[in-house]
Amino acid sequence: YQIAASVFDADNKVIDALLPVEVTITDAQGKRLPGSGFYAMQNGRLVIREHAATNMLPGKVRVNVLCQSSGKTASAEFVVR
Repeated sequence: YQIAASVFDADNKVIDALLPVEVTITDAQGKRLPGSGFYAMQNGRLVIREHAATNMLPGKVRVNVLCQSSGKTASAEFVVR
């Protein structure tokens, strides 16, 4: 799977900067998954490519992204079957 995130300014334009972010990926039971950690967004964009483990628990996976510079957060979920 792929996770993509961007940080926008007040004019809804991608911020052209190197931004520190924390990404937290958790499984259906709240367990932190590989891919979680600290990253640097280049030009306000981040793409993380991960592989689902064959023993990954079915259910909702939650992704949280926190921009350390702005304090802005974003969350998304997807379902593992």
